[in-house]
Amino acid sequence: MSTLTAENILTLIDELPAVEQNRFRQLWDAPTTPDETTNGHSHKKQLDKRIPPIASPEEMELGMVSIRWVTQHGREYKNQWVALEGDRLIAAGPDHDEVWKASQSDGAKMPFITFVEDPDNITHIIWT
Repeated sequence: MSTLTAENILTLIDELPAVEQNRFRQLWDAPTTPDETTNGHSHKKQLDKRIPPIASPEEMELGMVSIRWVTQHGREYKNQWVALEGDRLIAAGPDHDEVWKASQSDGAKMPFITFVEDPDNITHIIWT
């Protein structure tokens, strides 16, 4: 039986799927109540930087809108990088860095940037 340590727990957290890591972070961020171990003061726990930040429900919805946009407009922007904020196209082009700079210049808070594969070109077929 292994010894339970903070390092072992962090290793286990690293192995969790992203959804469960986000759930863990929400539970960890839950408000604390005063107790005798903190001399009656509530406190905020320090978070491990390896746990990804939690997107707000609005940001998650905006991301889903962007994904839907890519599925609807993929043929128009195939083999290009696109930067989106929801369903608003910020920039598109073959150079990732240029698209990224355009999204930063636009002031988008959390742009969705992705490479749009050609939906008509199947590149991987697995035979079993």
